[in-house]
Parts: sequence; structure tokens; C-alpha cells
Amino acid sequence: MYFSDPYDITVDKLRELVDAKVLEQETLEYKRLIHGDEDLETREFLADVSSFANSRGGHIIYGIAEEDGVPARLCGTGLGDSEVDAAILRLDSQIRDGIEPRIPDVRIMPVCLRTGAWCIVIHVP
Repeated sequence: MYFSDPYDITVDKLRELVDAKVLEQETLEYKRLIHGDEDLETREFLADVSSFANSRGGHIIYGIAEEDGVPARLCGTGLGDSEVDAAILRLDSQIRDGIEPRIPDVRIMPVCLRTGAWCIVIHVP
């Protein structure tokens, strides 16, 4: 995995991913926006989390725009301060209720960018 300490993810570390053009890989996936509540989008999200859990683990990072697997810019998710906690609760609930057996120690972390925008990082062990 790219992060040596999966629980210590900072805006500087996210910036390093973009600046170094670290490609998406088996343990790292970039997404510009958080998926909606549509069944198909939720199933795709759960498949991504389950795939990470069934391999070496990894990180899904929302708020990084990518082009062909290469991070293009650190832009945030478009969520406001008041929406971040609700989004984290929704993602956590989808993982907890949608994947059996449960995946222990999944961690969902908000990262505030210097612009005030938010990224959300999901660590799947």
C-alpha cells in the first residue's frame, strides 16, 4: 500500500499522490465524487470495498480527479462542511450492512484541503 500508516493520511500525503502521478493500482483507487444512493452505484462501491478486503487491502480516495488511472488534481468531493459527516455515516452504513461477513477495521477519514474542500479516504484492511 502507498501509505505506511493507513490511519495518518494528511492533505500533504494526498498532494504527493497527485504530484507524483501515482497510478491507480490493486491497493489504490481515485474517485472524483462520492456515489449516490442508486442501487447500481452502491453495488459497485461495495464490490470495490469487498475486492480490496479480499486481496491486500487498500484505499479508496474520494476527491481526486483522475484520467486513465492517473491522478489529475486534488479537487475535493464537492461536499460542504455540514455534509461530510453524513456522507461518512452513509458510507459506513453501506459497508456494514451490505457486505457479509463484516470487514473489521474499515476506517473512513475526512481530510480537509487548504481550499476548505473535503476529501474522504476509506482504508480497507
